[in-house]
Amino acid sequence: MNSATWTEERIQPGVALALLESLRAADTPAEHLQDEDVQQSLPRRLGLSAVVETQMHRYATLMRESGSLPAREVAELFRLVSRRPDARAVFTDTGRRLAATDYSGRGHGMRPLARRLPSRLRCRLGLRGVYRIAKQLTPDGTVRVEVRPPGLIVTGGLLARVCRSDAGCLLLNAAFETSLEAFGAERGSIDHPECEGRGDRKCVWRPLPA
Repeated sequence: MNSATWTEERIQPGVALALLESLRAADTPAEHLQDEDVQQSLPRRLGLSAVVETQMHRYATLMRESGSLPAREVAELFRLVSRRPDARAVFTDTGRRLAATDYSGRGHGMRPLARRLPSRLRCRLGLRGVYRIAKQLTPDGTVRVEVRPPGLIVTGGLLARVCRSDAGCLLLNAAFETSLEAFGAERGSIDHPECEGRGDRKCVWRPLPA
């Protein structure tokens, strides 16, 4: 990513909010009592810290006001999570949250119709959803979709460049899979054969046959 334009790019706050929601969920013990003050009893869990809570409130407010965040700020959040041992799980959950939000906000009204469409058209609807998410995460690169075979191609994506591995790209794996499921596309898991984080020139995602 060009360092001259990096500080000028903006990203929707929903991306950062979804990431922190996943972080909080990962750090919340399943067995904690309803009345327990987990911020006091578990101070080392970042996702339960007052700082994260404050940032989540800020991002939610920005979303309501149609605001945006500097790309550098969002990148720092991804970099922070990428250092955690459970980073892959957190990124996967974030992708599911983003796809579910996109579907509920844009594609929910298409559901009755989508179920009656041929599988290839349902796949295209799912591709549109993950394309929108990928565009948010590629402020200074390129994103395109392929129809035959169906796939998503990203060059200069924030996830791979910041995480410097394929861990962050699991976000789009999960978003792609969730988006296809939302529209009833008959596809299996998502393959990620090429990845900038693994040293390839671009990132490629393709749904495998069911």
